[in-house]
Amino acid sequence: MGEMKKSVAALEKNMTEVKQNVAANVPRLEEAENRIISAEELLQKSMADLNNAMKRVSYLEAKIDDLENRGRRKNLRLFGLREGAEGQRPLLEFVREMLPRWLETDRSFVIERARRTLAPPKPNQHRAVLVRFLNFQDREFVFRSTKQPNIEHDGSRLFFAQDFSAETIRQRAKFSSIRKVFAEKGLQCVSGLECASVLERMVRFLLYATYWLCGQPLRLYDPHINDTHLQESLSWLLECYSEGQHQHQDEFQALSLLYNLGEWMQCF
Repeated sequence: MGEMKKSVAALEKNMTEVKQNVAANVPRLEEAENRIISAEELLQKSMADLNNAMKRVSYLEAKIDDLENRGRRKNLRLFGLREGAEGQRPLLEFVREMLPRWLETDRSFVIERARRTLAPPKPNQHRAVLVRFLNFQDREFVFRSTKQPNIEHDGSRLFFAQDFSAETIRQRAKFSSIRKVFAEKGLQCVSGLECASVLERMVRFLLYATYWLCGQPLRLYDPHINDTHLQESLSWLLECYSEGQHQHQDEFQALSLLYNLGEWMQCF
């Protein structure tokens, strides 16, 4: 019996020590729980801040790309002109002199700059010429005038293209297969007043999308693609207007002017 009492006493002592240890660990567990809760709250706040920062970065990237494209709106890229075709003359004077001849017009053009692209020249590959006009109207006239006729110089076919930022070019490349299908079906040369009616609806839709969807995530609304389509639709629409008077011509010419001046919010 004495040994049993000793064993029970030792067991009670051990239980008491266990209870004391457990009681001593309670504050530490509570502190650990509080720390975990604080860490989770901080993580949630950090994730929210990160999402906001990513949205802000996406917005600023779109804004920068938009500003870059607006800065390039008076530019055209001339492809097909052979290296050294200008001879000893400055490239700017050569382009300014030849442009009316290429377009077969008496109109004179004021060109601010003309230079080859900065890529290093390659054998049998001619670098594009970047031409910047003083007036946007001259640039639009040249771009619209060179869509249909074949222009040649020294046996080389010349053609003009709009000057876009690298990001916009990357976005446009996604539609290369669609453009190819349209070209094969001859749908890229559609013009006339019936085409203008369709383009007017497209321009209205794209303008409203610019206003109403500008705050949406990139997966729902891409400002680069929308702005590119809007610019191309406006240029195409103005070209259709040149073939005859249209009911809404004054309205959309004013919209084009406001948009190219960066005052498109005045449209709403």
